[in-house]
Amino acid sequence: MKNSASYANPGFQNGAIAQGSLFVVFGAGMGPAQIQYAGSFPLPTTLSGTSASVTVNGTTVACVIVYTQAGQIAGILPSTTPAGTGTITVSYNGVASPTAPITVAAVSPGLFTRNQQGSGPGAIQDANGNYNGFTNAFHPGQTVVFWGTGFGPISGSDAAVPPTGNLPGTTVTALVGGQPATVTYSGRSSYAGVDQINVTIPSGVSGCFVSVGIFDNGVPSNFTSISVASSGTICSDPNLFTAADIQSVANGNPMRLGTSLLSQFTATGTVLGLSLKVDYETGKSYYQNYSPATFLSSLTSLSDLAVSPGSCGVFQYANGIFVDPVPAPGLDAGAAINVTGGGVANKMANSVLGHYQGSFSNANPLSPSTPFLKPGATFAVDNGAGGANVGAFTFNATMPAAITWTNKPTAATIPRNQNLTVTWSGGDPSSFVYVLGQSPLDASGDGAEFVCVAQNAAGGLTVPSAILSALPPSANTTLAGFSVPGGILVVNATTITRQSAAGLDVFLSGTTTGDAKGAFAFQ
Repeated sequence: MKNSASYANPGFQNGAIAQGSLFVVFGAGMGPAQIQYAGSFPLPTTLSGTSASVTVNGTTVACVIVYTQAGQIAGILPSTTPAGTGTITVSYNGVASPTAPITVAAVSPGLFTRNQQGSGPGAIQDANGNYNGFTNAFHPGQTVVFWGTGFGPISGSDAAVPPTGNLPGTTVTALVGGQPATVTYSGRSSYAGVDQINVTIPSGVSGCFVSVGIFDNGVPSNFTSISVASSGTICSDPNLFTAADIQSVANGNPMRLGTSLLSQFTATGTVLGLSLKVDYETGKSYYQNYSPATFLSSLTSLSDLAVSPGSCGVFQYANGIFVDPVPAPGLDAGAAINVTGGGVANKMANSVLGHYQGSFSNANPLSPSTPFLKPGATFAVDNGAGGANVGAFTFNATMPAAITWTNKPTAATIPRNQNLTVTWSGGDPSSFVYVLGQSPLDASGDGAEFVCVAQNAAGGLTVPSAILSALPPSANTTLAGFSVPGGILVVNATTITRQSAAGLDVFLSGTTTGDAKGAFAFQ
């Protein structure tokens, strides 16, 4: 059971189901084979044989049903539902499901996104109803509409046309591109359970992946992105896609995208009083074919690195990785991607069609491996004879000079309710610096990550407390057999260059070196 906009997992700050909000339930045998929608107001509590009830603190309420089918239903949790933990039961043709847990809160905001699963570009409109996108960027000073759910209960029936006006008892704020943005309206739309948040884009932000987070009484929504341009309707980012790349998609062309990243960072931390050092060296190379529609909805294979400079984004991940839910067919670039330097050769193996990955170190502080991706070293990257979709290529990739995190904290914890200033020196002067922080929710591998991006020349950036508050408190994980706090913070100097290969429209390669702190907790 999840918020129908954010798809946030239970356990996160926005993982509860808010009073008066839209939710989705996944299962089997919950409704008819073909999806059925509620057709008119008042919305029903039983639709095509499907009903749902929630019990909290001894009080049972009947949910409003918006649509139903065998594997998924959507409903509205009544605003009168008590807050707290309880259970939900779905019934179909008189047969009740086993109960499932639910946590009910007054607010638990979620923003709708183009991929309909809570990540990537947002479902955002201008005053004329036009949707934002890479090919229809909005502008600073423009007031735009975000759609969401979970921003608070209403008085009256959730099955009827909702009342207008700002929701009472809530304070809604917004961050756009890391800057506070003015919220001019935060209340129900004309659709039951759906909230409308009007936000004015602040000055000084631009890019295809400008991050947006909206907060309700301090509770963060899922983070989404908005495309912003100072003029015109085509966005661009100096470290990602150019205006020409986006214009090609606007003309109806697919985006055959290749990305290749060599990454090295060294993490230090203290475990049981011992100072440990761990070297991480990895290679990732992805080749995918995006249609114009899938490209506009996707974070692409850049995944959680798709953040415009000056922005900070937050991504929830599962099983230790973030996966863009927008599918794009893989492209065969050959049997493996070869990385050669200093007389040593490594490979990125083809795990899934178009996805190549390799680990060049054992990441064990008790038996460190010989460094391979040394800062400042140059490596030859090639795909041999090529593959069925991507022709043969070879290029040189130079790792940036080592970067030093000059104010690395010595404390075992980093407060999530305070701004965090990070300063650095070194790295490639023309590079971008990515500051990434991961905090695991539990031992299952679920958690959240923030990513902030600035130009290296800035020498530092400040991570707002609002960004840190969107992380869960760090659970413990295992390092070299020891249970340790699972937080990690990485300061990466990343250089992006363009390559070319037959069969690809855009080919971005990156090299990154970093200085990291591990075995600590965001608290």
